[in-house]
Amino acid sequence: MRNEDPEKVLRMYRGLWRIEELFRISKHTLRMRPMHHRMPRRIRAHVLICFLAYAVLRYSEMVLKKGSCLLSPQKIIEELKEAESFIIQDRRKNGKTYRIPRSPSKTISDIYAAFRKSIPQTPCMLE
Repeated sequence: MRNEDPEKVLRMYRGLWRIEELFRISKHTLRMRPMHHRMPRRIRAHVLICFLAYAVLRYSEMVLKKGSCLLSPQKIIEELKEAESFIIQDRRKNGKTYRIPRSPSKTISDIYAAFRKSIPQTPCMLE
């Protein structure tokens, strides 16, 4: 066993929480599971998609924190799942399809505001 500088060991130990949090978020919040790919190209693609999901989640946390909207990764995902629209197809007349947005919650409004995006609020016809 080497003699390490106690301050260096303490800094490294304190940094472990970030790695533990990464694994917790990956496994539970993003529901990433073991991959069952055999081809190297598919393995790399799977790892890239998992990394991008994590990066987007962290970026979202950063933007929301900057906008004074403190939400956990789990809460961000839960709230965005509720930001939905209803798709209705008129089969009697013309067969056209319409999107009708659901009214947003206060949290959804805060999330959109932090990203400087407007919430779709009016029904529209889809092509």
